[in-house]
This record gives sequence, C-alpha cells and structure tokens, in this order.
Amino acid sequence: MSMRSGRALGNSGLSTRKLHLLLIAVTVPLGLASRVSALPMPGLVREYGGDVLSAACITFGVCFVLHRHRLAVCVAFGFGICVLIELQQLITVSWLVRLREETPLDILLGHGFLWSDIVCYAVGVVASIVVARHFEMPDARGHTSG
Repeated sequence: MSMRSGRALGNSGLSTRKLHLLLIAVTVPLGLASRVSALPMPGLVREYGGDVLSAACITFGVCFVLHRHRLAVCVAFGFGICVLIELQQLITVSWLVRLREETPLDILLGHGFLWSDIVCYAVGVVASIVVARHFEMPDARGHTSG
C-alpha cells in the first residue's frame, strides 16, 4: 500500500486522503503561528518557517487531489505551484499588486520575490516527502512504491 493508493494505511484504518487532510489541518495553523510576532520562537523559524510549511501544505494538498498518482508527480506539482506563486511576485501590474494586499491573499501570494523563498519551498517539499515516506507502507514484497 502506498500514500497515493487511497486505501487504508497499515492497521490504522486511515485512508491516504484522510491522512493528507490531517496533515493539512496540522500544517496550516503551524504556518500561521509562525507569522504571529507575539509567539516566542527562534528567529530562523520566524523568518523561514512559514514558507517551509506553506510548501509542505501545498504538497499535501496536491497529494490529496492527485492521490492516485505517484508521489514524485505530486511533489513535482507541489514544488511547481510554489515556484509559480513566488515568480508571480515579480509581476507588478496594479490589479495584481492590489490583490496581493488583500487578506488572506497576502499570505498566499506574498509580496516580493526572494530566492530564499525558493530554497524554503524545496525544504518544505522534501519535508513533505519525508512525512509521506514515514507513513507509506511496504507492499507484499517489502518494497515501498513512489
């Protein structure tokens, strides 16, 4: 059984789609919390944690939608979406700039292109792979698919 099969994982009875929803439900508040200045946290987490968690959340969401596809496909789409979101920040047409200033779109679309955000997205996608592999079960031959 694999993360993308939609069948139950091990003996837990938790389907992969439910697992992805659970991972999203955990990742979203953590990502939002990383943006709250009143919470005590290390500067590195405050600076980069939201982007890392955003990428992981987007990847979990893609895996939820494309649950029948290989993990590599979901990861590629997830990272691609993150990069496109970052690249759109280079576009400065007035209606898009105004759209980025609206809450909650400001959190989703960002405000300025940074190469460090691309690195954060890569870290977040890798983290999502680690989490997915952690829950992936071996098939009858003892292999994990992906």
